Amino acid sequence: AASSVWLATHLWHSKRMAMGELFGMRVALKRADAGERAAVRWAKNAATLHDASYLTLITLHAPSPLLRATLARLLPPRSTALSRDCVEGRIEADVVINAAGVYPRGALAPVRIAWRPPGHGSSAEGSK
Repeated sequence: AASSVWLATHLWHSKRMAMGELFGMRVALKRADAGERAAVRWAKNAATLHDASYLTLITLHAPSPLLRATLARLLPPRSTALSRDCVEGRIEADVVINAAGVYPRGALAPVRIAWRPPGHGSSAEGSK
């Protein structure tokens, strides 16, 4: 049997992938997933830590029509976040905020929107 040709990246790939022969060359066939196995092993035998410091709560205070008009420019058309159930505080909506007026391009960040309807705590509408 003829020997396989090693690619220039063979050593890097062989540490991270299951290697095999394809078209006379040694190539990566599938991930070894050593990182996932190590994480599971640490979760079973020690502890794991998730840094969620990137999560931030932002509260917007404004009359409902102004908030709806502003969010409509940042959300996909017919977004759940602008539905009656969400605006009346019955459900929350997980959506992606986009740069103003450029949906579907310009995705900025995933967000969870939870409306607090008028009459539930302090609101800008109640202080007109």
